[in-house]
Amino acid sequence: MGKSKKDHIHTCATAFFALCTMVFAIVALSQPWYEDLSYNSATQLTLVNVTYSFQNVVTSVGSLGGPVVKTDSWDSLAENNPQVRKVYQTSQTFTLITLITSAVVAALAILIGCFKCAKGLRKFLKMAVRGIALAAFIVAVVSWATFFMVTSATKQDAEARTDGKVLCTTGACVAFRDTTTNSVLGITSTHMWGPIIGFWLMIAASGTALIAFAEIIRDWRS
Repeated sequence: MGKSKKDHIHTCATAFFALCTMVFAIVALSQPWYEDLSYNSATQLTLVNVTYSFQNVVTSVGSLGGPVVKTDSWDSLAENNPQVRKVYQTSQTFTLITLITSAVVAALAILIGCFKCAKGLRKFLKMAVRGIALAAFIVAVVSWATFFMVTSATKQDAEARTDGKVLCTTGACVAFRDTTTNSVLGITSTHMWGPIIGFWLMIAASGTALIAFAEIIRDWRS
């Protein structure tokens, strides 16, 4: 296989995986990142289900007549949850940067692969793609890595609301992800919490961003 054909394959692969990264980031921006769920294991009736996205917090309370859903914006919750809000804002910012940088990588890779450019310009564009692809990978990792801070942030906010008294014994203030059970009169209630779709999408995005970077590096080495 000729060098030019190998270059074209690696460039196309870079564009493809960068587009995958961009799609993951777009969806992650609109999906919930965290869930706090309590349910009765005897009847499987959901008691309380709270999901947290970048835009709002949705609380669904189970009842015989169907769930009662309440949606709160972060603006209305910021006063009592300032540290938690900062964590979500940080992850949101890096997710948005991931979207932008991966879109730029895809656009430049398509430009290099589909259009003839002067040798000097082509070399410059490839260098730019490598740098931006690396940046896209790094910010994608930071977007979900910083989200682990939600545990300490939840604890700080809980203590601030109770004048430093540690009253929070279950949930995100105790562990990032866990499940606890409590039995009363033979009926077991389960409390589970942890990251959901938005968080996992950004882990997937960091994977595709890494592959995009690896492909453009292979292009350089081939």
